[in-house]
Amino acid sequence: MSLSTPAFLSSPDALLLADSELAGVTPGPDQWRLRLSAAQVQRADETGYQTGLTLVLLAPQAAPAVALAAQVRGRIAHGRWGATADEAAPRAWVSRLPLEGAGGPGVLELTLGDGTALCWRVLGWALSEDPQGRFRPSCAC
Repeated sequence: MSLSTPAFLSSPDALLLADSELAGVTPGPDQWRLRLSAAQVQRADETGYQTGLTLVLLAPQAAPAVALAAQVRGRIAHGRWGATADEAAPRAWVSRLPLEGAGGPGVLELTLGDGTALCWRVLGWALSEDPQGRFRPSCAC
């Protein structure tokens, strides 16, 4: 699914990058795994929080320092994804990713609540959902 199509932008079920809670980052040579303890999601007409989601970044070509990434966790204040073609700059930026999908080459930028800025250039992404994950209208206890 192309990021520039209205279908992508209007997907009823989406991960909203901002206000999701990053539980940890696991770097690797072929993929980086960003575990979200409370991912802000939109399901049809309801926005809430989903547990058990992991954003998998495939074949990272540029990534934060491994030492920094191992310490990163907290609220995502701002996040955006930009699809790319080869080494080109992103054509358009979006702040949401479809829950039932994956994407091709692009750039992921995250800014955490403490001001930490992270950026990855990858060959693709996918969302992995733990079957034990639950949707809640609020993450309040």
